[in-house]
Amino acid sequence: MKHRKVGQLINSLSPKELSHFGRWLEAELDGRQQYLRKLFACLAAQPRQLPTEAQLWAQLYPGKTYQDGRLRKLSAVLCSLLEEYLAIAAFRKDRGVRNKYLLAEINRRVPALFPKMERKMRQQIEKSGLRNAAYFRSMYELEMEVQRHHAIHKPHRSKRKQYKETVRVAHQLNRLFDHWWMIERLSLSTYFNNLAHKYGHAIADDFAGLLITYLERSPREQLQPVLYLYAETYRQLTGWSTQPLGQLIQAFQTHKSRLEPEQLYSLGTLLLNFFVRQFNQSAHEHTSQKLYSLYLWGLEDGWLYAGGLLHISHYQNLIHACMKLQHFEQAWHFLHSLKDKLPASQREMAFQYCLGLYYFETASFRQLIGLFGKLTFPSPIFEIQARILLLQAQYETGEYETEWLLIRTHTLMRYIQKQSSISPQQKRSNLNKLKCFAGLLTAFGPEKLRKLHRKVEKQLPLNHQQWLMSKLDEKLAKASGG
Repeated sequence: MKHRKVGQLINSLSPKELSHFGRWLEAELDGRQQYLRKLFACLAAQPRQLPTEAQLWAQLYPGKTYQDGRLRKLSAVLCSLLEEYLAIAAFRKDRGVRNKYLLAEINRRVPALFPKMERKMRQQIEKSGLRNAAYFRSMYELEMEVQRHHAIHKPHRSKRKQYKETVRVAHQLNRLFDHWWMIERLSLSTYFNNLAHKYGHAIADDFAGLLITYLERSPREQLQPVLYLYAETYRQLTGWSTQPLGQLIQAFQTHKSRLEPEQLYSLGTLLLNFFVRQFNQSAHEHTSQKLYSLYLWGLEDGWLYAGGLLHISHYQNLIHACMKLQHFEQAWHFLHSLKDKLPASQREMAFQYCLGLYYFETASFRQLIGLFGKLTFPSPIFEIQARILLLQAQYETGEYETEWLLIRTHTLMRYIQKQSSISPQQKRSNLNKLKCFAGLLTAFGPEKLRKLHRKVEKQLPLNHQQWLMSKLDEKLAKASGG
């Protein structure tokens, strides 16, 4: 029975839910359907080790020939009752949905109680302080029910007054619906743009443009904190903003109580992904500073932790940004203090890689070679990044033959090409970096070096190309001087 739907549903219930469903089933059946009640008793006896169909049939109908159709029919009825119970349980947990149907019934059955009930529900909606899609949906549905009540029980005698009231209500409902739809759409837009960043695509700002236009045409709506935060976030991403990033962070901190944790995490992650992408491509000081500010805000307000844990990419990017800003003490502090916040399965791997990154940025090349020379990372992405850093450190020491470095470079390129678990974008970026590194090893003479310099400048995707550019500049200066 474990592969049948009824078995899977029974298996999903906790002991408390199983007991509650049993009582609910007895009340629903009221002593009828003895085989149905017996079927549930057999399944509930060992919900984690359900009997087979043959064993179940023997318990239900001892001595009778097995009939699969009859057992299926009985299981289908129990499954239907289980689904009904789960729907009722979910309905009871959702206070907003419960209130909506209760208000409609009060309006239909006892109109005199409607005003008091409506005030109570309005207070409950306002009490949370959030101005998310659920808030505007609840307010919209409440206003719709209020208008039904007025239309049935308090019609206007004057047609003029009725017309004015209709126009006022239409504007109010339209505004609530616009907010509801806009925040739902913005949540989806943020989700898809985060995916776009992950796979290296440009963000889609069409909807953000519509939102910004809407706010500019409706000055009153600019006072809505949630809409303002979404709009200003997209202005930052598209370059339309006239405000510094610090002002947006301050606005987020001021209106934090108006946002759901998921909204704050989604918008904060979108900003982080945008500046991480810029940082990987250029690592200019102002980009590093913006990224550093965003990470400090995320750590301070706690939204950066998903389920109490810090994603290893955030750990790596924060430490890298610190080092690009020459904040080496801060980098060392974060390297050790945030280690325990990483997922246990990836903790040591991320720590060792970031420690190697720290050694590289502080020019402790022999320490990096000693560390990475003994390690093999279980993640192909970390293994590739570590091998690239190792090659760069070996080049920096000047103690390794060019031919030996070239062999290691081509070996790593073949390893990358075989990896199917990394994205095409990451694969191209790492291969481009290694091709340029091989060019750095073999290019001699000012003309060839200038040609390679131009190639590195235009090569995309190519993350963290600053080291290659600096080495080419050094080699070009020596070649030109000679």
